[in-house]
Amino acid sequence: MRRFALVLAMAVLALGLVGWNVSRFIGAEARIRTKDLSFLPSPVVGRLLAVGHQSTVAKLRWIDSFAYFQLQLDRKDDRVAGTGESAFVRLYDLLISLDGHFLPFYEHAVLNLGGIQDRPGETLAVIQRGLLSLPHDPQLWRLLTVQLYHSYHWEQKQPQAFDAVLNAWHEAMEDEQQAQQVWDWKAAFGRRREPGLDQVAYWLTQLTNAQGPTREFILQTVREQISRYGETRLTSLVGRYKTLRGHPPVMLQDVVTAELIRQEWPAGVPNEAPLRRTAGGWTLRHDAFGQPYRLVDGATVLSDGVAQFRFRGRVQAAITALEAAAVKEGRWPKDLEECRTMGVVLDPPPANGVWHLEGKTLRVDWPSTSEGPWAPSAP
Repeated sequence: MRRFALVLAMAVLALGLVGWNVSRFIGAEARIRTKDLSFLPSPVVGRLLAVGHQSTVAKLRWIDSFAYFQLQLDRKDDRVAGTGESAFVRLYDLLISLDGHFLPFYEHAVLNLGGIQDRPGETLAVIQRGLLSLPHDPQLWRLLTVQLYHSYHWEQKQPQAFDAVLNAWHEAMEDEQQAQQVWDWKAAFGRRREPGLDQVAYWLTQLTNAQGPTREFILQTVREQISRYGETRLTSLVGRYKTLRGHPPVMLQDVVTAELIRQEWPAGVPNEAPLRRTAGGWTLRHDAFGQPYRLVDGATVLSDGVAQFRFRGRVQAAITALEAAAVKEGRWPKDLEECRTMGVVLDPPPANGVWHLEGKTLRVDWPSTSEGPWAPSAP
């Protein structure tokens, strides 16, 4: 009997405790927890208060600040009452001083200062502090480049400085794959710019010790840039010819005159120009891929080599699609028509290219020319 009374008393006590806890939620309004950051110790005081556990304290303080992030989604004003200072700047100044090697601090700062507060200058300052502590981190270099690209528009306004940043990023990478990713950025940057020869010297320097796939990547990049430069300058010559003669040229060779060449290159014809000096003056030469330049509609000059180079992605996509279709069907197509029937898209190749399927090999054949592709001169 005494045991039953004891159990009953404990059950009543437990129910009372549960009821007391539940009562606080009856009629309560659901709210996301937010907090202010009006008080944050200075970096010096913060290190003293951490008593040798700077990294742990920094991470705990960072986690505690997540509620302030929610507050800023609504307020979008991180000014501290009384001083007008930026609470986010104070927060990351403290966190980075306590543990400057923790990458998420910098990523979080870019999100809050750049994304929520839209303050690119302070965002850039945090990223630069991160590179002082983590000079070989690819994510910080990527954040820096994106910030310069989107917030400061360096690609259009400061192309040489932006190119120098890409070079510094490549030099800082210790992993070959990460370094290759930077080169992909640099090559894409070169394609978006007005065709010129600004990057050629850099690529030729990198070519000195390059081997295997890296060397081929550099060669193809240089060939593309030289060929695009040729397209632009020959199109300019066509425009000069039309202005001088009052009609478009019949053949592309017609624009290669001493007068027009002096107008186009007053400081002298560079070695990479689409011209070759002969005993009788100047003549056209093929693009850096060894393919001819074409005059289109009497106004524009295009490089067959560039067109072929850019078509490589579609060729690879078709090869991948063919392999997938063969696995699905359990057989390989006998010809191109059957290949298309199996769902493989074969876009018409530019510059008189022709699709060929031999067994399991799908490729595009291009017309042969009398000139080979550009290659660096022997030292």
